[in-house]
Amino acid sequence: MRRDRWPQIWRRVPEVPDATEIAFFGIESLPAFVRAPEGNGCAEQFIRTLKENLLWVRTFATIEDLRQALLASRETDNTTWLIERHGFLTPALQPAKCRILGAAVRGSDR
Repeated sequence: MRRDRWPQIWRRVPEVPDATEIAFFGIESLPAFVRAPEGNGCAEQFIRTLKENLLWVRTFATIEDLRQALLASRETDNTTWLIERHGFLTPALQPAKCRILGAAVRGSDR
């Protein structure tokens, strides 16, 4: 888990998990690189892509129409978007790959 400025956040927000809770779940906590807020940048890029591909090109008569379009967009992204760090697999295929690799690792431990 990449993190930044956590000590400042801990003092203000009591529900932010502390280092012992993170370690309990087996998550490694690493500091973010200086001037590289990756999490925020990823979120901003997602919102921009959503606006460019959906919100700026269509007009919705009702909130339900917007909701249905967002669901369809999610389905399209999960089945067609190739992600390099996943070995150019779609998000829909990545969990299956993890299950296969996990079963292979568990099988080799025996």
